[in-house]
Amino acid sequence: MNFKEVDPLEGEIDEYVKKHGTVCVRQIWVDIMTDDTNKKPSRKDSNRIISILTSLGYEQVGWQRIEKYGNSNQRMYGIKN
Repeated sequence: MNFKEVDPLEGEIDEYVKKHGTVCVRQIWVDIMTDDTNKKPSRKDSNRIISILTSLGYEQVGWQRIEKYGNSNQRMYGIKN
């Protein structure tokens, strides 16, 4: 029997993506994991969020600059058409 450990944030992140359509890692970090918009996620935190997104079936769907989350382009995740 295969056992997959479930991250406690999976359900919350899944609902969040369903509500917003496409999201970036920083968006999930700020809106779900911390309220501090000035604090950036560590590489470990980013990898955890990406791992959850991909395990839920979401894929990278492009890049977008979102000023609220920094001046660089952010990888966007959602359902590929």
